[in-house]
Amino acid sequence: MTSAAAITRAYPGAASVASQVVSLGRELGADPAWIANVIQFESRWNPQAVNRFSGASGLIQFMPATAKGLGTTVEAIRTMTAAQQWPYVRAYFSRFRGRLRSQADVFMAVFYPAAVGKGPGYRFSAKVSAVNPGIFTAGDYARKALRVARLPTSSPPPAVVSSPTSSPGERRGGGGLARRRRTLRISLGVGAAAFALIAIAAVVARRRMR
Repeated sequence: MTSAAAITRAYPGAASVASQVVSLGRELGADPAWIANVIQFESRWNPQAVNRFSGASGLIQFMPATAKGLGTTVEAIRTMTAAQQWPYVRAYFSRFRGRLRSQADVFMAVFYPAAVGKGPGYRFSAKVSAVNPGIFTAGDYARKALRVARLPTSSPPPAVVSSPTSSPGERRGGGGLARRRRTLRISLGVGAAAFALIAIAAVVARRRMR
């Protein structure tokens, strides 16, 4: 998994939140490099970045409606540092927990959430392509975004780790502890059944020998 130090070396602007990028990656089950790379593409790590056409603002270019849904506004976001914006970045990505299995998925989580998990061949509508020249598929977008990436994108996705705000029923690895407990119970049950069969067979054998 990409370290905070590696993120800071690649993107000095990430220094104040590099450790939080790593933490978020663990919570999501995504390599932190993927998150760092998408922020590089969206804002070059400038927390005051603004798209003059859409009004999208901040590290991941929050749209006005998205900012409102997170309990803030793009006007407020433009006044925040990277550290101050981070709770909103984390809240935005939290809905994709366990679903971001590649760098392309992270790009799509920000650009076009409906395409997450659909693969590089996912085709955008004519309307989307019209305002994004040359972008017809998720693969087209990923290739464009990767031109400015400075961190490797081929790391396998790590296991999802419960965040401090996870519900009590959530466990590391998407329920791994619960699965291990079920497996143990099944193993014990199978063992008990096997022991009973052996005992019955021994009784039958003794009777035949009489």
